[in-house]
Amino acid sequence: MKNILVKDFNHFTDRGVYIDKREPTAGHLWKLPGPKWKPLRTKMSPCFSIKKLKMIFSNLLHVGKEMGKSLEDECKKTEGIINVEKLCQCFTVDIVSSSIFGVETNSFLDKDNMYLKMEKELVKSDSRIRMIKAALQIIVPNFFDIFSFIKFETVKQSALSFVYEMVRTVIEFREKTGTVRNDIMQLLIQLKNGRKVDDNDDECETSGGSEICLTMDEVVAQAYTYFFVGSETASSALAMLVYECALNKQIQYQLQDDIDNGLATSEGKITYEAILEMKYLNMVISGLHWDAKYYPNPSKFDPGRFSKENSSKRHPCVYLPFGEGPRNCIGKRLGYFMLAVGTINIFKKFRVSVCERTEAPEINPLAYTIKLSKPLFLKISPRENEEN
Repeated sequence: MKNILVKDFNHFTDRGVYIDKREPTAGHLWKLPGPKWKPLRTKMSPCFSIKKLKMIFSNLLHVGKEMGKSLEDECKKTEGIINVEKLCQCFTVDIVSSSIFGVETNSFLDKDNMYLKMEKELVKSDSRIRMIKAALQIIVPNFFDIFSFIKFETVKQSALSFVYEMVRTVIEFREKTGTVRNDIMQLLIQLKNGRKVDDNDDECETSGGSEICLTMDEVVAQAYTYFFVGSETASSALAMLVYECALNKQIQYQLQDDIDNGLATSEGKITYEAILEMKYLNMVISGLHWDAKYYPNPSKFDPGRFSKENSSKRHPCVYLPFGEGPRNCIGKRLGYFMLAVGTINIFKKFRVSVCERTEAPEINPLAYTIKLSKPLFLKISPRENEEN
C-alpha cells in the first residue's frame, strides 16, 4: 500500500475514473488525472492549511453552539428521544454551507432549507440503475470512452444546477459589494481572480501568470466536491460515533473526562489548541476505522487501540480514513475538526444512551458514500440531571 500511495506514486498518479467533460463537476480534484491534478492540487493546498483552518474555526464553533441549543430544546420537546442521524446531518450541512460558501442556514431550526434538501439529492442514488452507472465509471471507464456520445448521468441535474447557481450568486455578490469572509469560497475567488493563496502571508499577491487562475467551472467543481463529500461523510461518522458511545458507557465517561479536562485548560472555551490536547477524543474518532487483519476483534469499539503506544506498533498505511500520499484527502484537517467540534458539543453537556426506538444502524447500499439507511434514535439527557 505504501509503495502505491507514496513510494511509487509517480507510477500510480491517476484514479482511473471516467470523466465526462460535459459535466460542470468534471474538474474536481478527486477525478482528475495526474497531469491535470497536480497543478490544481498545488493551487488548492494552501486553502486547507492549518492557518486557513484557524481562520474558519469560528464558523465551526458557531454551528456547534447552535447544535447544543437545538439539543437542549429537543430534550424538552421529545423527552430526550432524538434522531441523531438527522441532528448530525444538520450540523455538517450548516458547517459546510458556512465554511465553504459563507451562507448561514441553521438547519436545526429550518429543516426544509434548500441546502439540506440538495445535500440529500447529492448523496443519494434514487435507483439501482443510477448506482450501477456510477460503479461502472470506476470499474470499466473505457466503456464510457467508447460510448461517450451517450450521457450517463449519475447525479441529478437539479442538484448540480443548484450548486452551480449557488456558487455563481455568491461570487457575483462578493465581487459587486466587495464583501470578504473567512471561508473557503473567499480563497477560491482569490484563485479565480489570479491572486495567489499563500499559507505564510496575510496578504495574497497577484500572480503575474495566467496559470494561477481557476475557471468558473473549476470553482464550481471544487465547491460541489466539498459540499458532497464534506457533509455526508462527516455526518455518518459522527452519528456512528455517538451510537457507539451510547452502547459503551465507560468509553463515553472517559471521553467526557477528556473533554472536561481539555476545556478546563482553555477557560471552558473550545479552541484549536484545546482539541489537539484531547488525546482520548482523537482515539475515539480514530476508533471508527477498523480491519480484522490489523485490528484484533474489530467489531468491538475500542479507542485504546489508537493510543500512541498501540498506533506505533502498526504500519501507518493500515489506517487510511483520509488516504495517504500526495493524493490524500485535501480537507482532512477540516473533516477531523468537524468531528471533534461536533463530538465536544454533544458530550460536554449531555449523556447519550440507547432507548426503545434504537435500532442497529444499517448502511444504505444505494448511497454514494457510507450513509445510514434509516433514522438512528437515541436518548440524550443533560449531564447536570444525573446524580454524582
